[in-house]
Amino acid sequence: MTNDAASKQYGRGWKEVYSGGSPEAEAKQFATFTYQIKRVQAQIKEREGIVNLFAQRKHISELKRGKRGESNQGLRMSRS
Repeated sequence: MTNDAASKQYGRGWKEVYSGGSPEAEAKQFATFTYQIKRVQAQIKEREGIVNLFAQRKHISELKRGKRGESNQGLRMSRS
């Protein structure tokens, strides 16, 4: 069977090798990737928290002024 014919059969024409050449090297690479991914996710989460904080402050400020910048000082809010 030629290589071309073998590559057309399911499960043939390829082999699996460890990234880095050994199970230990591959595990180390994956540990590094995991650390890097988690670090980026933490940075994104922190930025989203800051953005959400600014959005909340803006929303509260708009509520205090009214939608068009009018003062709502004379209005009372009651709980139902």
